Amino acid sequence: MMKVSQKDVLDERTFFYNEPFAKSVQYILSKFDHPGFSEGRMMFVLGQTVCKPAFWTIYGFVRQTFYNYESAYRMGQRVGFHGNNGTFNPKDTTLFAKASLKTFFEQTAEPLPHIECKNDATDGITYRLSKVYSRDDVYNEIREKMVAVNMSPISKAAFENIWKKDFPNYGIHNSSAFAKCAQCIYFMNMLHRERRSAQRAKWEHQREMHLKLQMSGRTVYYSHRELSSTNPNLYLSFIHDAMDH
Repeated sequence: MMKVSQKDVLDERTFFYNEPFAKSVQYILSKFDHPGFSEGRMMFVLGQTVCKPAFWTIYGFVRQTFYNYESAYRMGQRVGFHGNNGTFNPKDTTLFAKASLKTFFEQTAEPLPHIECKNDATDGITYRLSKVYSRDDVYNEIREKMVAVNMSPISKAAFENIWKKDFPNYGIHNSSAFAKCAQCIYFMNMLHRERRSAQRAKWEHQREMHLKLQMSGRTVYYSHRELSSTNPNLYLSFIHDAMDH
């Protein structure tokens, strides 16, 4: 089997995000025209047959985004949402902004399983972004993604409405000993300054890898915390320096 390098993955992702929105949608939909997918399990990318999680990881999707594409393909869609390279209708811009915000939250926000969210429209878990972010920072992230695909950005008011209505369990840390990560601040500053799509894709990829490492550490933290609470006779967790065990 041919080995795929990290550069191959980054180049493929950069190519995808540099395409106009309609063409990028059509490009992904074309990937479903493969015998492996007809069997319901595999996808074809970079000259190889890969599983679905590998596919959506290569393109920087979250699971739900992939299944949105799959659902559209199964319903017969084979072209971009608006069928041309002209203007986008308002529904397209709202859907894109909502999907982008969902992806940003899933890659960046920290779950707080010890704080329940009682909103029935959520999964019952509270999530918080690092204190290095402000709501304006998040809006600018979404705005940049829309501009990068030649889409008119939504207004700040529309952005706030989407956040309030669709992501009520997501917020920003008021204070946190482990939220002031120098590496996070560095990536955020680089993304604020960078306007070239290909270079932004590289910074976003590096930040994504950094956030995954952070999240894995936090997952260990919460698992240790839970074990010491539910099985105190078997597990004892000492916490020092904020989240270090």
